[in-house]
Amino acid sequence: MLPLLLDSDIYLGKMIKREEKLFDIGQWVATEDGFGQVIYNRNLFYEEFSLAVQDVKIGSFNRTVYICKILSDFDGRVKKRLKLDLYTSINSLNKKEVKIINRIKSDFPEKYNQYVLFEPTSNLTRQIFLEYKVEDKEIAKIHADIEGISKDLPRSFTFKELKKASKASALPFAISDFIKHNETKNREECITIRLDSERYKMKRKEAIFRGIVLIRQ
Repeated sequence: MLPLLLDSDIYLGKMIKREEKLFDIGQWVATEDGFGQVIYNRNLFYEEFSLAVQDVKIGSFNRTVYICKILSDFDGRVKKRLKLDLYTSINSLNKKEVKIINRIKSDFPEKYNQYVLFEPTSNLTRQIFLEYKVEDKEIAKIHADIEGISKDLPRSFTFKELKKASKASALPFAISDFIKHNETKNREECITIRLDSERYKMKRKEAIFRGIVLIRQ
């Protein structure tokens, strides 16, 4: 049985990644860009597509990401351009930093209200790239097959659902037969399928995708 480990877990010389306890949505935090609030929190896990870039145990914890809305810099100056940004490391506010937020609320109510009402129009998107070896004569057919698969899938789907839909199609390769990170390849003989996950959405331990893009090298 493994002993109880701390945040910098090392056991028998091996780093062990653990699922983090997430900061709450709406919580004020310190990021590398200043102070803001957590808008989305995600624990990401390794899935089959992760094998394209490294050897991993499917289903194990990968990393935590936070999408935050930043109010000010570390000196309490309100950001001129409000936006969402992605972070893998954030911290709770100390007492001094909480006072900075409270001062902004009291001294600059209009700017703070603009921050509260700000709704970003652009999405932070996680993109997964998978390469497949194909022949030139197959390209047009693959485009048509991918379009057909996209129509059969629900608006939001997982990688497993994509695999299932592709098996029912005439696609000349299996979705799981992507080129692995340690395989040699001639990129001129490859196509790339890009899967888009808006705001890093997850369903349990699976990424939720909203789009399939076919890219010819």
